Amino acid sequence: MEIDSHGRNLERDNIFVLVSPWKVPSFVYFLIERKIPKNFGLIHYSYPKKILDEDPFLTRKYFLEIINSISRDLAKLNNQKPRNFYMYGQSLGCLFCVIVADFVKIRKMALIVPGLSLPEAFWQGSSTRELKEKMEKKGITLAKLKEIWKDISPENYFKDKALGCEFFITLSTKDRVIPYKDGLKLVEFLKNKNVKFTLRKSGKYSHRELVLLDILLFKTARFLFS
Repeated sequence: MEIDSHGRNLERDNIFVLVSPWKVPSFVYFLIERKIPKNFGLIHYSYPKKILDEDPFLTRKYFLEIINSISRDLAKLNNQKPRNFYMYGQSLGCLFCVIVADFVKIRKMALIVPGLSLPEAFWQGSSTRELKEKMEKKGITLAKLKEIWKDISPENYFKDKALGCEFFITLSTKDRVIPYKDGLKLVEFLKNKNVKFTLRKSGKYSHRELVLLDILLFKTARFLFS
């Protein structure tokens, strides 16, 4: 699977790593990219719509390709000289950020409408209902999916470097794409792991509205770059 990435100023000590959500064109993120401080480098990752497939084994393969690609890129930069990495993910992009943070030390991470369990969010979410129904026709249950996707779901990580990362999390109580209750599970998970985090809740905006608002306003910059 083709992973789209571009970067600039990668010789800098501070690197901003942006991971796009599912089905959002990467070009809209120029609004965020232009707000990055001048002393920061940038790497932006995006991926095709087909990353989520009715074949759960193919989805697993695609996810691991992205996780491994980002981890290798950041490790290579860090081997050249020590860096401060700041990750930013939205929706499905949050998953890749969280898992990568267990392999490469991330200083700060901002997550816009994340979840804890990929299988549960997929099974219960509104945007993936059609794919879920196709899986069910092939005999895939939630229990089977949890086993197949065990190594691409965040709850099975946080065993190493991610424990030292500081998180800023934005959730929507109206979220139907990644159900709000799954986002809360991530918060409780971090709390139980004694991971430092700040939580912001919205009862006004939906999943997609919070994604769009943070692209337009990028309020999380205050956390990431302070």
